[in-house]
Amino acid sequence: MYASSRNSLAQLTSELESRRSSVGFELVADELYLACDLLGREKSLRQALSDSGRSAQNRGEIVQTIFRFKAECANGRDPRQCCSLPLVVNR
Repeated sequence: MYASSRNSLAQLTSELESRRSSVGFELVADELYLACDLLGREKSLRQALSDSGRSAQNRGEIVQTIFRFKAECANGRDPRQCCSLPLVVNR
């Protein structure tokens, strides 16, 4: 494992440990598995998020858009009327 990956994993582990007693924490594993499933199915999304030519801000915006879409749909909105999820990820 690369040093940067080890550092990222250590930061994530620390963050998760600090939130263990938070309300809704038990749902984190389900959410992570859903995100992994999505990345496994969507090649273009994997490519967009791993594209070193994109800024970190742009990659973050892609992730925020996807999770905002999921949250809006989870709150009972019709997926066709949720926030505008781009079908094509632009640079």
